[in-house]
Formats: sequence, structure tokens, C-alpha cells
Amino acid sequence: MVSGGKITAEATGPTPFLPDPSPWDTPIDSCELLDEVAGLIRRYVVLSTESANTIALWVLHAWALSAFDISPILCITSPTKRCGKTTLLEILSYISPRAISASNATPASVFRILDKFSPVLLIDEADTFLNRRAELRGIINSGHRRSSAFVIRTVGEEHGPRQFSTWGAKAIALIDRLPSTLEDRSIVIELRRRAASEIIAPFRLAECRAAAEPIKRKAFRWAKDHLVVLRAIDPKIPDELNDRAKDNWRPLVSIAVLAGGEWPRRARSAARALAKEFDETDGEPLVDLLKELHHLFQNADGISSAELAGYLASSDEKRWAEWSHSTPISQRQVARLLDPLKIKPHTIRIAGKTAKGYRREWFDDAFARYLPGSDRNTVTSAHYRKLTPEGIRNNRPDVTDGKTS
Repeated sequence: MVSGGKITAEATGPTPFLPDPSPWDTPIDSCELLDEVAGLIRRYVVLSTESANTIALWVLHAWALSAFDISPILCITSPTKRCGKTTLLEILSYISPRAISASNATPASVFRILDKFSPVLLIDEADTFLNRRAELRGIINSGHRRSSAFVIRTVGEEHGPRQFSTWGAKAIALIDRLPSTLEDRSIVIELRRRAASEIIAPFRLAECRAAAEPIKRKAFRWAKDHLVVLRAIDPKIPDELNDRAKDNWRPLVSIAVLAGGEWPRRARSAARALAKEFDETDGEPLVDLLKELHHLFQNADGISSAELAGYLASSDEKRWAEWSHSTPISQRQVARLLDPLKIKPHTIRIAGKTAKGYRREWFDDAFARYLPGSDRNTVTSAHYRKLTPEGIRNNRPDVTDGKTS
């Protein structure tokens, strides 16, 4: 176990500290194993079929981790307590390879234990500490892609640099949502509190561990038998997913393709269902501002900077009304948010008057790129150059660059 960031057992090597199970004696049917894992989870936790299937695929990805270049975080979230997050993590600890559970951890303990033991890291109650620890978030982020799953620290009396591996499967449970950079690297399982009509078995530790033991042995044998084949699979991922989500789902869909039967359909169905519910840019100020602008431009060709700031300050979204030290967002702060898009306020004509502001055309490219569900059409690079403020000034008489036309 990890408690308060310290290893509480003798960590002298992977065999005594985190022993591997003895492999199952006979070859394993992939479909049957996946069904067993999903069935065990649904016995004790209320969740959707898609979520249970996803977790089963994620567990096998953890056993076959060396076959993949991406390891998606399994994010287990709920709106409140008593929704089954801790129970689910405990089940995962019995069926995952070299699992280590923690309800708190320091950055140093995380990268050192990942480097030494290559465990599956299970973090509970992340909402109580993860947001406050930028270094820990960075370490977990780095472990998403094998090629960059490293941190460098100085060690020893001479403070010599050393590279530590952060590669490893990770599951994180919390109330509400992960920070956006972590959620972007995650497959999100959303749990809800059990309704009276939803029947599950009471969680009994000894009973669950007994049921998990053969699953663990089978998974170990399955991984040893299928690593080479898994490395060669390049599955088709649903087109609806964005690029990062496709990366996250590729290991899981690969396992489903190897299993065959109903599992390829189940995996792609789960990917569509779960990935649609979460967008890695949700909650980012720039994207939220674009959503506001997209709404405003439904009925207007332009808006002044003063009107835009006033609209945001009076909206129900507290983010804008309490932007800085509980004061509303200003025109200058709006412009600063839009600056990375190379969109700046210019003098435009609105209703016969001139004012600093923004025209709808300038945002077509940004809407197409950052609001994929919007009805704006993607524009070509050449067209986009014409839609920049500089291009419009050369082609439209109502943009005066500070001068009244």
C-alpha cells in the first residue's frame, strides 16, 4: 500500500512486494474472460453495460500493457459520495496486475514506485488533493504515452540527474471531474448512487477476492499468450471520436478485435457512448468564450467589445461575473483570451456607429476547430486568411481600423 506518499511494505523487488500470480494452466478464451471481468464488476457496482465492458477491456489492457504505446487513465467519477467508486477500485485491485492503492500520494512516491515496480496505480479520493498538486498532475499526465513517460530528477549527494519511468496503467476515482489535462487522457466512467430498484450483491471482501483470484490467473496467462498479436493489431476506431479519444480507445478496441465475437461491436459502442459525453475542452475558458460568441452570433454580424463584456458579466455563468478577484471580466481580459487565436478587437461599424469589437466572420475557423458540434463550416486556409481582421480591412469598407469610414 501507499499511505501519505510512503511505501508501507518492504519494497525490495517486484516478486516479494507485488507478486505475479501463477498463470492459468490452459489457454484462455478472450470473450469468456472479458465476460467474467464485466460480470464481476456488475455484481457489486451499479453502472451501465457500456461502462462495465469498458472496464473489462481496460483491465486486460493493464495486463498487456507492453503491447501498447498509449495507456488511458480510467477516471471513475460521481456527483456525490456513496456511488460505488471505492468499491470499484477495490475490485480493480484484486484483478489488476501489481495493483497499488492510494488515497493520497506525493509526487516523489508516485514516480519512484512506477519506475521500480511498474504497478497499476489506483488513486481514490483524488478530489481531496490532486487539484492542489500541479507536479503530481504533470507526473500522471506524462505516463499516458510510452515514448514520453519519463520525469528527470536529481538524486544522491552529488545531485546527479536520473530519468524515472512514469509508464503504467492508472485508475483515478473522485467526486466531480478531473483537471482538464488529465481528463483529456482518460476514459471516463460516471457512477451514480444506486436506486432502490437496482439490485446488486452486498460487497463481501473474502467472496470478491475468491472470485477474483482465477480471473487474475487467467488474465496473466491471456496476456503472455497474446502480446505479439496485440502489437500488430491496428483497429478501426469510430470516426466520431476526436484524435486524443481515438488514442485512448485504441488499446481497448484492439483487445476487443482480438477477442472477436460481440466484443468489437461492444467496444465501439462503448467508445461512442462514453466519449460523446465528455469533451476534453469543456470548462476551458477560451472554449467557453467561443460557445458564448457562437450563441451571440446567431442573430448578429458583429458585437462591440463593451457589449460582449457586459453580456458576459450579466450571464448566469459565474465564471465571467467573478473572473478576477470576484470582479466581472473586462474588455481587455476578453481580448487576452482570444489572443492565441490571432483574433483582436478592431473598429467596426454596428448599426451606423463605430466601436471596437468583433465580427462574426473572424470566428468561422475557430468555431469549426474548437466547437465541432457547431453548425459552422470548416474553412480553407486561404479562406481563413481573408477572414482575419487584416484581410477584412482590405476587403470590407465597414472595418476602419480605428478610423470612421
